Amino acid sequence: MSFRRKDLLERALTHPSYAHEQTGDRRMSYERLEFLGDAVYEMLLREYFYEALDQADEGMLSKLKNRYSSGAFMAELSRKLGLDHALRLGRSEENDGREKTSILASTFEAVIGAFYLDRGLRACRRFFASQVKPHIDLSVIPFDAKSRLNIRLSGVSFEYRVLSKEGEDHCPRFSIGLFVEGELVACGEAGSKKRAEVKAAEVYLESLKEKP
Repeated sequence: MSFRRKDLLERALTHPSYAHEQTGDRRMSYERLEFLGDAVYEMLLREYFYEALDQADEGMLSKLKNRYSSGAFMAELSRKLGLDHALRLGRSEENDGREKTSILASTFEAVIGAFYLDRGLRACRRFFASQVKPHIDLSVIPFDAKSRLNIRLSGVSFEYRVLSKEGEDHCPRFSIGLFVEGELVACGEAGSKKRAEVKAAEVYLESLKEKP
């Protein structure tokens, strides 16, 4: 991440406590850049997940966006970039401010905002691809089996079909088949179509684990 305008980077690394002590003006801190960077970073996340997961629904995309825009995740990115050591803190924060999740997350967003102003969106996309994307793990997601399968089969044609329905309307039993590229690969049975689809997805995911 190379800046042309060093003043933008300097401001992005300036905590409000430092700005207040030095100038008496909090506007000289990273807060305004944080406001901008929050929007830029969220847009980059949304764009990435939208393009990478064409089978994911809105709910799944939102959960992923929330996970990777969390304070804890952005604070960790700050540490990996060495922003914790570069921060300019006032006396009130110098003791432990470099370890605070909230400060590190805000600094990361501010740096993104500054980089956007300095180099533009294309450069931000390159930064995201090289510095953020490698830390996004789409294989460990605490969703149900259908959601995990949507990610696993992103870009592959698959569907669930009702194979049979037994029992009375008040107590039905559905058998659902999971078809991948037109081939039946797993079946699931339950009292509702939705639960049977989840069962079929679970069976197929387990079968994939067994393959070398």
